[in-house]
Amino acid sequence: MPSITPTLWFDHNLEDAVTFYAAVFPNSRIEDLNGVTDAGTGEPGDVLSGTFVLDG
Repeated sequence: MPSITPTLWFDHNLEDAVTFYAAVFPNSRIEDLNGVTDAGTGEPGDVLSGTFVLDG
């Protein structure tokens, strides 16, 4: 069966949402979280993008 790769958008609290989804679905994991850099916009500590696997 082919895999599905959806894209989700969160205006705020991306890290909290990814952590929640990974905890709710069995066999899930957070693969990558990318934060604010000195050259980027946002506050230090903000997560701008991430990759996670649900039930995979």
